Amino acid sequence: MENKYGIVGVAHVGLPTNDLQKTVEFYKSLGFEVIMQSYNEKAGEKVNVIKLRKNN
Repeated sequence: MENKYGIVGVAHVGLPTNDLQKTVEFYKSLGFEVIMQSYNEKAGEKVNVIKLRKNN
């Protein structure tokens, strides 16, 4: 597939959810870990940043 937009990577993706804890547990089961927790005051929402754990 031709890359006509010049995109070479993805910095992050935001996924809205109705149940943050359930979503975090799902991603943990896939090997992700929470690296930051915050609160978006403007939106009134909790925010978690997750990343895929490296294999040891």
